[in-house]
Amino acid sequence: MQDDENINGFLDLADKRVNIPNEGSGSRVLYENIMNEYNLSTENFFSKVYEKNISELENLFCTDKIDAAIFYVGHPNQAYQNVIENCPVKFVSFSEREIKKYLRFPEYYSAITMPANVYDNQNEEIKTFGSQLVLSISYDVPDEVVYDFTKVFFTHFDEVIKLSPILSQQSPMNIFNIGGVAPIHKGATKYYHEQIIMSLPY
Repeated sequence: MQDDENINGFLDLADKRVNIPNEGSGSRVLYENIMNEYNLSTENFFSKVYEKNISELENLFCTDKIDAAIFYVGHPNQAYQNVIENCPVKFVSFSEREIKKYLRFPEYYSAITMPANVYDNQNEEIKTFGSQLVLSISYDVPDEVVYDFTKVFFTHFDEVIKLSPILSQQSPMNIFNIGGVAPIHKGATKYYHEQIIMSLPY
């Protein structure tokens, strides 16, 4: 949102000019869940509403057409980086109370802290919530291929974090323990079991 706006939580968006997610997108579903949680309507809550694609945020912010934007994305995101580099904007954390409220949504949401410096000029960590990251793969992929991929991914996890800093909050063992979102491929399961056995104390 605009850096000079006094917005410190979702309800501070009242009477603001806001870009909301596109109809039919996953971001829109989450946005509507939040609005329903407060018994709010898009038509009555904001002073002006846009439904532009995330790629258009830079133009909207830099030309002072919006005060804030709501999107549900993985970080870092190039569109957000462009906005931060060229427009006077900031991220705003959700309060602990807000996050607890939103975690009543489907079970795949959890509290998340985005570390500082994921983006240029983002000097503070951001408290928010999100879903678990899932890498989907066909059951038809041979077990040995998935095993090798999983092994390389976790063996070089430090390099993966450099490419996607949001994963710095995770450790390989934490990722092993997430589960529950989808069945785990046999090739990945084999690698997980090996690592668990290796980590057990004698």
